[in-house]
Amino acid sequence: MKLKVLLAVIFAIVLSGCSDVTIGKVKILERQGLSSAQESEFLAILATDKYLSICNQQPLYAKVLETKDEKLTVDLLMAYTKNLANGCINIRNSSEYEVYRQTVNPTLIMTQLRADKTIEEILHPFVPQYRQFKALSAKYRALEPKSAKAIKIRKNIERIKLMQSGLGSNYALVNIPEFYVRVIEKNKEAIKMKVIVGTPKNKTPIFTGKLQYVVLNPQWSVPSSIAKNEII
Repeated sequence: MKLKVLLAVIFAIVLSGCSDVTIGKVKILERQGLSSAQESEFLAILATDKYLSICNQQPLYAKVLETKDEKLTVDLLMAYTKNLANGCINIRNSSEYEVYRQTVNPTLIMTQLRADKTIEEILHPFVPQYRQFKALSAKYRALEPKSAKAIKIRKNIERIKLMQSGLGSNYALVNIPEFYVRVIEKNKEAIKMKVIVGTPKNKTPIFTGKLQYVVLNPQWSVPSSIAKNEII
């Protein structure tokens, strides 16, 4: 009876599409791809490109739609997750932009797939939690993708992906092109005020850091270098 149950389990695993693993002295099979539910969920995300992270993987996406190949689908999930975590633009050499890259562990993702985690659960740690990500994504979808405004918005969406995550519920955020700083308390806007930012020549550095104190009405005089090089 026990042998029949074991054979039935092995047969069921074979039907699900899996690879060899050993439990005790018995070699059974372990799934190497997405379950049917995970595949359907992932394809639904891809259909609208919910997190705008297909990017350079359009050829692979086309092959997945054409072949429904299990390995290609896994490859696309890995690529989509990396694009979501670390953006689709290369700004490594930018001196004014600090980049915060996240590690995408393929082994962990496969473990989560086998544990029947949903695709949303797998992607969630890499989804930017900034309100601007959702707002800009909505604006981008409403525009012609090749328009100048859409290109500019898309570039900023990719930059948001590279911002440090986990700021918490209290933080100050400077929106450079808007010339505004916002103070967020308990995830709600508490203060909004104008702020001075740099010029294209002397750009405001983009970074994340801990705010220790605020100086009100600071004393400031023109540095000699500015007086000499820019004013005189």
